[in-house]
Amino acid sequence: MASRRRPKRSPRPARSIARLIGQRIRHLRANVGLTQEKLAWESGLASKSYLSRIESGERLPTIEVLDKLARRLNVETRDLLIFPDRGLIDEAMEAVRLGGIATAKRVVAMAKPGE
Repeated sequence: MASRRRPKRSPRPARSIARLIGQRIRHLRANVGLTQEKLAWESGLASKSYLSRIESGERLPTIEVLDKLARRLNVETRDLLIFPDRGLIDEAMEAVRLGGIATAKRVVAMAKPGE
C-alpha cells in the first residue's frame, strides 16, 4: 500500500502573522524606550538575537514568550495581537487600550444603548 503524503502547506500565513506580531512588539518596545537587549534580558528570553528574529518576523513566538514580553512591556498578552493599521476594529481596540478603563467603560456603554 502506498503511503499517503500530506500536501505541503504554505508557510505564508505563519510568516504573515509572525511579521505582524514582530512589528507590534517592536512598536511597543520603542514606545517604552527599551532596547532589544534590555527587553530580551528583562523578559528572560534566551538572547537579544532571538528577540531580533521575532521582531523581524523570522520566528513566531510561543504564547509563553508573548506573555513574558507583554509583562515587561506593561501590556496584556492580547495587546500583542492587536494590529491598529490593519483595520477599524483593531484601531478601536488600540484606542481603548490607550484610553484605559474610562474609555473602555464609555465604549461598553455605547454598545449597550438600551440599558
